[in-house]
Amino acid sequence: MKAIRLDKAGDKLFEDPNFKNLVRYAKHASPQHPEKAMIKVLMDWYRLHPDMLYRILEAETTGKYKETATELQQLLVKGWMKSNVEPGKILEYMDTFGNVDRMIANPFFWPGNNMSTPLT
Repeated sequence: MKAIRLDKAGDKLFEDPNFKNLVRYAKHASPQHPEKAMIKVLMDWYRLHPDMLYRILEAETTGKYKETATELQQLLVKGWMKSNVEPGKILEYMDTFGNVDRMIANPFFWPGNNMSTPLT
């Protein structure tokens, strides 16, 4: 994150002027699936506080980056599932800020609604 100058972005990730560096890096690292490269970098950076990354993405699901944040949020949950994080822990991360119901109700979160891959 230091290399792309987002190490001090905190919970203002999408508002940080250096966010474009992450987008540029992701497009270069994985031209076919830049969103997956982006979530990998973000997961590595926020691995000590996964609930913080979820909170950052959740905050943006009402802003101008709604679709991007929702897709990253979906990939984050899939990443937790692939990493064998217990389902109860995933729900705990998601519910830390009382947002499980809103996320599940978000039509962009589910496959077939601007999402390319299912959760499972």
